[in-house]
Amino acid sequence: MLIRALSLTLLTLYSTFATVSWADDSTLQFYVVDFPPYIIAPDEGDIHGIGVETTQAAFAKVGIETTFSLLPWKRIMKSMEHGSALGTVSCSRRPERSHYMLFSDELTISTRVAVSRKEIDTSGIQDLQDLRNYSVVSVEDWGMEQQLTAEAIPHEVTPTLESGIVAIRYRNIDILYASAYPSLHYAKNLGVRKDIKITPIASEPSVPLYLCLSKQYPESRTILEKFNTGLRMIKQDGTYQAIRAKYL
Repeated sequence: MLIRALSLTLLTLYSTFATVSWADDSTLQFYVVDFPPYIIAPDEGDIHGIGVETTQAAFAKVGIETTFSLLPWKRIMKSMEHGSALGTVSCSRRPERSHYMLFSDELTISTRVAVSRKEIDTSGIQDLQDLRNYSVVSVEDWGMEQQLTAEAIPHEVTPTLESGIVAIRYRNIDILYASAYPSLHYAKNLGVRKDIKITPIASEPSVPLYLCLSKQYPESRTILEKFNTGLRMIKQDGTYQAIRAKYL
């Protein structure tokens, strides 16, 4: 009985050590796709962006290092489902993902908005249908442009978000229907951030984005708890807000 008790004690101690030892000598690897400004993957230099830097900062607060690599999105999802990849950054919660993913506290958000020059009166925009009262452009084949088509709302199309920003700033176009953070990011890069504004559309709720971890990956629940702790810390000390301001 004594030998068995000692064995159980040693096993418990070993299990406890194994649960925390990964943080002492391991770097967590995340796989991502280019998704500005949440994830920016330049031809040269490190992967960065709001989601990446927020994740790095939160883990750093609890003493954990992270690295980020590019992979195709479908491969990331399949690897997480099988437990061969720990996770990804700035992904949304969907029913089909819940059986194999863990979701952190809110990392950031994605919001569909009306982007316009500051002098455009957008006070009448509450619902998507209100865009009928304006000249509208959206990025061709993106979800928002498809939504306008499905709702039979007249609009022009543009090949890129950058060209959409140019259209509302320099052409006779009132509204760019797009996501808020990417629009603000590209407007800042184009030097016209001070000239445009964002108008929320009440009928289009924000979509939270998370750090998403594989349920099958070893110790993923412990990793998630540590991340959430670090995330709360950087939201309290201003680091979170500083990262956001850097890109928007």
